[in-house]
Amino acid sequence: MLDFRTWEHETITKIFKVTLNRPTAENSNYEIVWLKTLEDELVSEGCDQTSLRLSGDILDRLLIARLELDPQTMSDDLDYLPILASLPAKMTVFEYLVGCWKRTNRERGNLSKKNPVNDMQQASALLEKIRDLLISYAGLSLQEPEMFPQPQGREIGPPELISPLLSLSALSSPLSSSSSSAENVLDPTEVEPFLQDLARLGGSDSSWRAVISGFEALISIKSIAVMVTQLPEWIPSHATATTFQKVSY
Repeated sequence: MLDFRTWEHETITKIFKVTLNRPTAENSNYEIVWLKTLEDELVSEGCDQTSLRLSGDILDRLLIARLELDPQTMSDDLDYLPILASLPAKMTVFEYLVGCWKRTNRERGNLSKKNPVNDMQQASALLEKIRDLLISYAGLSLQEPEMFPQPQGREIGPPELISPLLSLSALSSPLSSSSSSAENVLDPTEVEPFLQDLARLGGSDSSWRAVISGFEALISIKSIAVMVTQLPEWIPSHATATTFQKVSY
């Protein structure tokens, strides 16, 4: 069983696939991304370079540092070349955040099944904090998709919700596609929990707008608009005048 600080560092590394340690990145063939800029910032603030670790206190900073990396950028810093070259060239910000969200859920499952850490309450709180952060940035990436560097030639923003929503129907095969691996794509069983997280967090900010925008993008496809109006939930037969708003789409 790990102490919390060790578990925290290892878990954040796995979820975000980032590190403040160059050898860690090199040993993973840069699958784990070295956040060199953030490391330099922390050292300049007085942190000991030999004892830098990932923690819940710097979640915002490490996520922003990762999202600001642009594989299409040229750099004269030789240290950056392997970092930029290893980044998935066509992965959108939303897809990266989805991958992190999925890995967070996996760690939550491991936490309840394996009891890997000596402070379960603190560990659970950290995973909740990470999930809220990821969902918040996912909502922002749908509303303001150009906030961080994005790959060229990819649809970004609300249209990114189309494929996950289409995966719930028989129409998914001919109409949806993705150039990213399944690790960064919502599968049909994950769409509803993800949207629930987005809507839940939207109660305290404007993330709910991303859900509405995604639905608008979805029904802009004529065949999907027709399908939606034919669903039993569109005009439920059991609905009354007082319950119609709650039980229908």
